Amino acid sequence: MPIVGLALVTSAACGGPEKPGSLTGLLPACYGPKPDLNLTPTRVVEVYRDGELVKRQAFRNDRDHQRYEIELPPGRYDVKGPGIAPIPVRIESGQHVTVDLPLPQCL
Repeated sequence: MPIVGLALVTSAACGGPEKPGSLTGLLPACYGPKPDLNLTPTRVVEVYRDGELVKRQAFRNDRDHQRYEIELPPGRYDVKGPGIAPIPVRIESGQHVTVDLPLPQCL
């Protein structure tokens, strides 16, 4: 058993291969002017690194679909969408980070 523990420590110390992580969270839908009318059937999530756009993805956004998930390599990012200020986030190797996006102004 001590050899297995030593092997794990050695692998971690050498830095092993980095695994992508994921960024996920709530993506509230924008409704109106009637309660059942979704004004934005999709919402766009943008991810920036050092001010450069690295990923832009549209997600279905209705009463039953209010989540997003994006796979990213480890690093520091800003996540945002139309009408939303950038939210800083750090992704570690293999880590799943949750960032709930606020509801932007709909009209």
